[in-house]
Amino acid sequence: MRLPRPHHLFLLLPAAAAVSATSWGCQTVQSGLTYDFKSLGGAHSVVSSISTPPTIQNTTWSIDPCAPLQKNKDTDAKEQCPDGTYVCGLVRHIDTAGKSFLAEVIPVAGDIDGHAVDEQVLLLNATEAGGKPRGVRVEFNGGNNFAGHEQRAVVDFVCDKDVTGEADEAITFVSYEWSESAKKQVLRLEWKTKMACVENAKGGGKGEEKKSAHWGFFTWLFIIVFLGAAAYLICVVWLGWDLRPHRDMIGEMSYLVKDFFGRVGSTLQGRSSRGGYSAV
Repeated sequence: MRLPRPHHLFLLLPAAAAVSATSWGCQTVQSGLTYDFKSLGGAHSVVSSISTPPTIQNTTWSIDPCAPLQKNKDTDAKEQCPDGTYVCGLVRHIDTAGKSFLAEVIPVAGDIDGHAVDEQVLLLNATEAGGKPRGVRVEFNGGNNFAGHEQRAVVDFVCDKDVTGEADEAITFVSYEWSESAKKQVLRLEWKTKMACVENAKGGGKGEEKKSAHWGFFTWLFIIVFLGAAAYLICVVWLGWDLRPHRDMIGEMSYLVKDFFGRVGSTLQGRSSRGGYSAV
């Protein structure tokens, strides 16, 4: 049997890195935990109002955090944001008689006219020192140059254990104003949802964190033992060493591997039988 030469293994590394790189996709990995917001997919809206005598200005901010907003076939395309928009603002003026007319269409964020939504994600700081993150912030970019300004939407998904976040009432309009630091017109929304809580993140919670760290030790130990054994056998085969002086070492290695897997099996069995974590 011809073994692969070591330098061939490095050719596989770029491919592995490419597979691990993922886009937003309505979920994010932060501090080793996966926050999944796919249940919030679909169009959601919140309205902000200001007095503009003799009218009232209502702006309907629509967002789909997971995909571009779907067009309404019964509405004129000119009265909707362009294809690829994730966050859209429709500004209407309402007179004293209750009649309204559409004044502005604002494509705030999305894959629009060569721009990219390019979501940026980070954890929201805890409200007190040593506390858990209070949620996840997502920046949606790609808004067209509207009224001379580039656009951006910043959505804070805030942890609320009693709210699913699937209803529009969970979304609050915060502001829509010029950001000097970003050099963009920025829409800010707050979205309460239990999906932003650490306890609901995949792998989240104290027990899961312990389990993950516990198994990580065995994983690294196995890798080290496996690589050491592989390197030893490669040297034996490639360099043509006589195996007879090394029989005792090979036997000892076999015993160590068997003992290692025995400990792993005992640990896993202990967890399933007691629902806890056995000491090692």
